[in-house]
Amino acid sequence: MKLKEFSIIRYGPLENLNKIKLNDFNLIWGKNECGKTLTIDGLVKLLFNKTGKDFENLERVQEVPEGYVVLVDEKGNEYKIPEKGDLPKISGLSATECNNIFIVRNSNLSVAHDLSKESMFYESITDKLTGLETERIAKISEKIKEIARLTDKSLEFQDVKDEKLKTRINEANKLIEEIDQLIQEVKEKGLDELEEKKVELKEQLETIEEEIKKLEALRKREKYEKGDEALTILKKLMDEIKELDVYNENDAKLWNDLEKELDMYSSQKQKKEKELEVKVKELEKADEKYKELSEEFKSYEEKKKKIDEEIKPEMSRFNSSRDVNKLEKKNKVFTVSMIISIVILAISVVGIVFNKSLLFYVLTAVSSIAVAAFGGLKYKVIKDQDQVINKFEEFKAKLQTLGLMADTLGEIYENIKNYEVWYETKLKEFNRAFLDKEKIKLQINDLKNKEIAEIEQHIKNIQEKIEKLKEKSKETSLESYNEKLKLKNEIKNTIGKQETILKSHFGYVGKSLEEAIPYWENEIKKLEIYKDNFPEDKFSEDLLTNLKYNENKYKNEYEEVHNNTKLIQKMFEDIEGRVNKILLPDEHLFCETSTDLEAIKKLLSDFVNTHENNRNNALVVLSIFEELEREEKGKISSLFGQNSLVTKYFKEITDGLYDEVTFDSNENKIKVRRKDKVVLDAYQLSGGAYDQLYFSIRLALGRTLLKDRFGFFIMDDPFVKSDFERLNRQMNLLKKIANSGWQIIYFSSKDEIKDLLKEEIANKTINYVELSPLFS
Repeated sequence: MKLKEFSIIRYGPLENLNKIKLNDFNLIWGKNECGKTLTIDGLVKLLFNKTGKDFENLERVQEVPEGYVVLVDEKGNEYKIPEKGDLPKISGLSATECNNIFIVRNSNLSVAHDLSKESMFYESITDKLTGLETERIAKISEKIKEIARLTDKSLEFQDVKDEKLKTRINEANKLIEEIDQLIQEVKEKGLDELEEKKVELKEQLETIEEEIKKLEALRKREKYEKGDEALTILKKLMDEIKELDVYNENDAKLWNDLEKELDMYSSQKQKKEKELEVKVKELEKADEKYKELSEEFKSYEEKKKKIDEEIKPEMSRFNSSRDVNKLEKKNKVFTVSMIISIVILAISVVGIVFNKSLLFYVLTAVSSIAVAAFGGLKYKVIKDQDQVINKFEEFKAKLQTLGLMADTLGEIYENIKNYEVWYETKLKEFNRAFLDKEKIKLQINDLKNKEIAEIEQHIKNIQEKIEKLKEKSKETSLESYNEKLKLKNEIKNTIGKQETILKSHFGYVGKSLEEAIPYWENEIKKLEIYKDNFPEDKFSEDLLTNLKYNENKYKNEYEEVHNNTKLIQKMFEDIEGRVNKILLPDEHLFCETSTDLEAIKKLLSDFVNTHENNRNNALVVLSIFEELEREEKGKISSLFGQNSLVTKYFKEITDGLYDEVTFDSNENKIKVRRKDKVVLDAYQLSGGAYDQLYFSIRLALGRTLLKDRFGFFIMDDPFVKSDFERLNRQMNLLKKIANSGWQIIYFSSKDEIKDLLKEEIANKTINYVELSPLFS
């Protein structure tokens, strides 16, 4: 069984240690701070299931190493640890055996690092090899002494503080003698009749006491039943009322008031919404009317525009030239003037005909000029009048299209003035329709955005408050809230009734029910033992009174008899106290009669005889086991002696200086004999020889436990105490051991080790691995 290779991926500051392949002899060398110790720790933890619990000094790094070890047995089967188990499981040896034999740590070659446990280790090895059980024999012996209550050395009865068995047995023997004397004295004084009377009275008292106890138990049972029922109901209701704690009169009143306010505002909202509907309809009508007037007013406005922009300017032009009236007047004047001139002309012509007077010629010329002049003027007036009349006719045609037809300008003016008055009326009507519509719009806006909005905000606020109450109580309606509040009040009343019952039976402590309940629970629990007592019977106060009367009567009679036997009774009491201290019975022993005295004597005799017999039997068994133990311990020496492997290896490694290694089972010490026949204890050897001795022991025990199979040694600078010559001899022995089939895995930081093995390292008969510094 050898190690083929191992790798430590991570262990504390040690990381990514390359895979290390191993041969028969391996030197793993590194300077200080190269991680040599951490590598050994990690390798050991991996081999032993990563815990290292059976090893010392493996807790410097708390974590579990990551990595593996490949183990090869004699048949070539490979086992990868930890996947396939651990070293103890594969080898069949215990972790302690593996540690004490195959692992050399901190330059310590001792088989057991605690020398006080060394002989125990050899005993366990011997037991394993021979099938003996020395340790179990010792444990059984100790158990026998414990059972028989014997001391370890003198084998007398123990007299430890609590038990005091030896003292109690001595007191028992003494008390038996005193009881024999007292029995004789009782017979001589003839106290049997008094005792019989006492017994009879005692029996009667016991019967009465039992009846009283029964009645008291019945009373307590009834008290328990009432209290338990009341407390159960009370606790149940207390739990229920906790769930109803959220319900209270204030919130109920608030919710009710909020519901009323909600109804009021909802009613107001409905009223305002109806008003809004009316106003909307009014707006529709007003809007319709406005649209009609708007369409109608457009024509009026166009007509007014034409009057202002076309008619009035033309009328102004008529006023600035000759108006029709002036022309007519001129026409009349010119016509008259022309007629007069014609008449004068005619007269002048007639005058000339009849009288060729210059006057008539002048008049004729003048009248002719006048006729011509007035005729020309009349023509011009007629022409101008025709133009005015034509224009006026055109103007009248325009007026006709506007519905303002008149014969004269005055009538036209009148018609225009009437139209403008009518237009102003229609304009006012149109503006009034617009204002009415806008007014209704404002009213609708006020209703929507102010009055109804304010009401809705009130409703929202109320609903939010109601929702908070609903959320708080988890109720969806005021009706269900009131039902729960009513239930809470009913529970309160019931709690009050149960509280009254409990107070009347058990009293009251604390300032609240919560403080009183634990007290009541405790008081009721005290009575719980009576709950199943006499389930068919009922408590009677009269019967209890009668029994107590009889009890008092018999007690007086008993006291009288008792006084007559008082001296003997005191002796009985003394015996009673002493016997209870001696026997320590589970139930108190009473000594009141001569019969009790006989019974106590028998108990004391049995007590003494039982322990004496146990001691005698234990002494016989212990003598047998002592002989067995002596024989077993003697067999440990089979691991040592003249022809043992230990002696063979030690003789060889010391070059014959020591010729025998033995184990003294009496002193539990290893001893060696020099070739000059001087016998030395192991601790008397020099440091180097001591290491050689224990290395020899490890080799021998390893070969023995492995049944002549070969294994491996993991060594941490084991020979630091040796001088150069002895170190060279030890290295040669290791090489010989490796050549014989054992595997050596030698960890070192010493240059002299590397120097001693440099030839083998060079020709690669020794596998050399150099560790790199942890911190570079």
